[in-house]
Amino acid sequence: MFFKKMFARGSDDADKTSVLDIIIFNKDGTPVMSKSQLFKEGDLAAGFLSAINTFIGMITADTLSSITIGNQKILFKHSGDLIGALILDKQQDEALAADMLARLMDQIASGGVENAEKVLSNFLTNEIKQA
Repeated sequence: MFFKKMFARGSDDADKTSVLDIIIFNKDGTPVMSKSQLFKEGDLAAGFLSAINTFIGMITADTLSSITIGNQKILFKHSGDLIGALILDKQQDEALAADMLARLMDQIASGGVENAEKVLSNFLTNEIKQA
């Protein structure tokens, strides 16, 4: 199952990070796809995360790249009209997780939003290693 997996850079097993959730949504909050352990309803999570992004955009000139809530950290990657959110434990390797999210978002942009589920499935198969 997705949440028992870890991703790693290269073959160095010491450099691994576990992922709790991946949620991809449009800037307007419409969910594209999600794989979630924390949220029972990915659609509601996408709307919530979109609202946070919209609020930050209204009060600052910056885009939101990450937030920490309790023991979790949410990383965001903005790519055209899409926003990817990756949720992990806050003590995990943020740089590695951000790199993985950027690669996934690039692959979704290349493969087309309509193929996001297939792109994620292939990404998990090809780039995620069993713990």
